[in-house]
Amino acid sequence: MYDILVLGAGISGLSAAIHAAEKGLSVVILTKGAKPDGSSNYAQGGIATVTEKTDKFKFHIDDTLEAGAGLCKKEPVNILTKSGPDTIRQLVKWGVQFTPNPTDKTQFDLHLEGGHSHHRILHAADLTGKEIMRALLAELHNHKNIHYIENCYIDDPRLWEGFRRFAAVACAVRNFTGMRVALRALNREGESGETLVISRKAVVTGEHLVDATASFQDGEPVVNFKFDSIGSKKFE
Repeated sequence: MYDILVLGAGISGLSAAIHAAEKGLSVVILTKGAKPDGSSNYAQGGIATVTEKTDKFKFHIDDTLEAGAGLCKKEPVNILTKSGPDTIRQLVKWGVQFTPNPTDKTQFDLHLEGGHSHHRILHAADLTGKEIMRALLAELHNHKNIHYIENCYIDDPRLWEGFRRFAAVACAVRNFTGMRVALRALNREGESGETLVISRKAVVTGEHLVDATASFQDGEPVVNFKFDSIGSKKFE
């Protein structure tokens, strides 16, 4: 019935689903809450990437490595930093409206935040996550090959009754075997909320962290999640 199963409907899950749909694949998205609830929708700040003329990838890479205090792997930092502008262009193509520069509406309004040597933080007022989620959810409606199921857990009976092709996948997730890559990608947009015990959102409870930890049967650790998005090294 479907080619791709996406677990989680934050920014990373929705982006993955749309990318797959644009390639002609059929996708089903499962989320345990109701859209657009979740960590992504409550992210404020912005997205750091090189868009200003005086800024350079080298500066962003150096800033990241310095802020990482030796915990960042250079290759992932290099890849993610240099892919930033293309990611922004893709988000804009999907309808995300970043706040423009007040004196030049053709440019972005770029903030300067701690750890950055240049103004490079794109934002949508102070509701960046909410704006990106709005645009991505709107983009979903342009793809008839994306099916969205709310209030659903991986062991929901609907998986077994309506999506028989996913029986092996669902079983693998439930038993934490054979799903290393998928588990690493689950709800990555919610890492900061899920590592905080005091999270105020009922749907931000971190099951993917438990699943991913349990799946690493070869002893590879899941550590220092704060830096995981830029490739953390093993933290002793």
